[in-house]
Amino acid sequence: GLGDDTIVVIWGDHGWHLGEHDFWGKHNTMHLSTRVPLMIKVPGKQSGISESLVEVIDLYPTLCELAGIKIPKTVQGKSFTSLLDQPDKAFRNVAYSRFKSADAVITERYTYTLYGNNGGEMLYDLKEDPEENVNLAGKPAQAETVKKMRALLKQRNSEAAKVEKLIR
Repeated sequence: GLGDDTIVVIWGDHGWHLGEHDFWGKHNTMHLSTRVPLMIKVPGKQSGISESLVEVIDLYPTLCELAGIKIPKTVQGKSFTSLLDQPDKAFRNVAYSRFKSADAVITERYTYTLYGNNGGEMLYDLKEDPEENVNLAGKPAQAETVKKMRALLKQRNSEAAKVEKLIR
């Protein structure tokens, strides 16, 4: 009867390159390295599969909400309990990742990385180039997409900065 009142969460570490792009490991912002498997079973909820973007930091507020615990103001994530009832619903329009001086944002279609130490950029179209072989960041035809992705990254960093102020 434990399954009748127990929330079960299974998630793993982020991805690993096995020679792709000459990487042997997971320490980068390429899409293969930033993806995380996540499964959650909640009593009374139907099973389903969601392709919506969520971040690992969303897990804590989700569990708080499911358990009836107040979510602290200092938490950066947001509860994705709505996806448990409507897996096809959109949740986040962007997910954030960071490795050393590289900040990245991922949308359903693109992944964009900005390197703070040298200003370098990467933009990959995950629909047209899921293996991220062609960096579109310097292509004139993608200037508007780069601009939009930079704005999403700036917005995401601004949200994080607000929470950091609460912590201090």
